[in-house]
Amino acid sequence: MTNCRDIGGRVLEDGGKIKQGLIFRTSGKGQNGSITDATKEEMLNHLKLKNEINLAGDSNSYNLKLDGTTLFEGSRMDTSSTGGYSHISRNTEAVKNFFIFVADSSNYPLYYHCKIGTDRTGLCTILLQGLLGVSYQQIYQDYLFSNFGKIGEQRTIGDGNSHDIKKYMDDFMAYSGEKFQNKVYNILLGIGVSKETLDTLISNLTEGQTAKGNDAGQIIARADVLNGNGVEVTNDTSVRENPDNYFVLDSDSKSVSYSFKADKAFNGQVVAYLGNPDTAQTDSTNKAKKMNESLSVELDTTNVELKEQTWYDSRMAVCKQPDGVKRPNYWPVILGTVDIAAGDHTITIKGGSNKLNLAGIYIFDNATAGGANGFE
Repeated sequence: MTNCRDIGGRVLEDGGKIKQGLIFRTSGKGQNGSITDATKEEMLNHLKLKNEINLAGDSNSYNLKLDGTTLFEGSRMDTSSTGGYSHISRNTEAVKNFFIFVADSSNYPLYYHCKIGTDRTGLCTILLQGLLGVSYQQIYQDYLFSNFGKIGEQRTIGDGNSHDIKKYMDDFMAYSGEKFQNKVYNILLGIGVSKETLDTLISNLTEGQTAKGNDAGQIIARADVLNGNGVEVTNDTSVRENPDNYFVLDSDSKSVSYSFKADKAFNGQVVAYLGNPDTAQTDSTNKAKKMNESLSVELDTTNVELKEQTWYDSRMAVCKQPDGVKRPNYWPVILGTVDIAAGDHTITIKGGSNKLNLAGIYIFDNATAGGANGFE
């Protein structure tokens, strides 16, 4: 097997380490050619692997289909031509399904792969190792280990090419959180993975540490608890399964709100789980739209200054499936910051000139967002 390794064994930033022998990353069948009897013996009888996750949405030919293993296909990722920016914004439901499956200890030991095991596999590994508490630098190191496999081309960091994972890391670093682990935790909350699932996964796969520190008082309001004004919640999952519920905001007469009580005063990062439903428009049209013209935000009765960003910057461009069918992109978009006083508040998001689907509103404590720990 080429480009195959245990994600376990790494020492974590807060002490402890990832348990070994439970989760493996690898490449797909097409990259490995004929799998030898010795390889099957190692994988089935020594490692005792029983579940396979194929992340490749474009082909069944990468499935290893080892005798006695079960194939999980709920995390197939689309990599076709798109006006989006990265694998993750057009694959949030696949990523959510991946974490729900991996959090279930009855599925261990398991292995996951795409074609060559660097990009889609690399993205899930960044998020998985990040969530478990692996340092920023060690995640880069693990990614570069793929260069020892038969992947056909070298992977580097920071060169700006289509395989450069630094673009993911830079995106993730923009979210609130004291450490990279906390930022990833918040992002996964943002795409709909529950706190219970995340804490269970951390507990199952690490020893010598706990999930303590990730519960930073995040304000999490998914569509089912939001109040609509001039708009009703929609639960049409025919186009994509995640999110389960959302509101369609297409004018300033439509809004959603959420009331909450803050136990303390803090500076908060306002994040909205947004989707682009205008799949009939061209990629270039969608990419050029401005987020601050598409919605507005109020905390109580005060307007919130929104971050200047296009739909392309915020990952709201069109996404296409391998069969050419377009579907909405969804991503937890950082909108701006607010000063939260202790006490009762209501946050409201109104529609604007461009249609958007809204599936959640979050406020994360922004005290240590951005360049925490000296990362660049």
